Amino acid sequence: MNMDVGTKIESLFPNYRSSAKTDEWVRLCNELKLGSLTSGTVVLKFDFGYVINIGVSFPALMLVGNFTPENSNLEIGSIISGNIYAFDGNKNQIGITQTGRKKWMEGTW
Repeated sequence: MNMDVGTKIESLFPNYRSSAKTDEWVRLCNELKLGSLTSGTVVLKFDFGYVINIGVSFPALMLVGNFTPENSNLEIGSIISGNIYAFDGNKNQIGITQTGRKKWMEGTW
């Protein structure tokens, strides 16, 4: 059975995009700060990057180009750290980078 990306993420972060999680998402965005250091466990690996569990009810994504070369081939279960660069309110996902905030990351999502 081949699950799509959204289904795989949903299996690890149940209902993370549901309206029932709105208050929790807003609270999390107010608690975590852009630029703050966080770490977590790689729970999914895709061609576009990693999905990381940082201990909250929402997925964190570290996209290709946002991690250092030595972390370019991590396995599921690996621990990785980086700085929060975005809160994607449309998808209830947290963006993480190890390579610094880039021009395309500016602004609110």
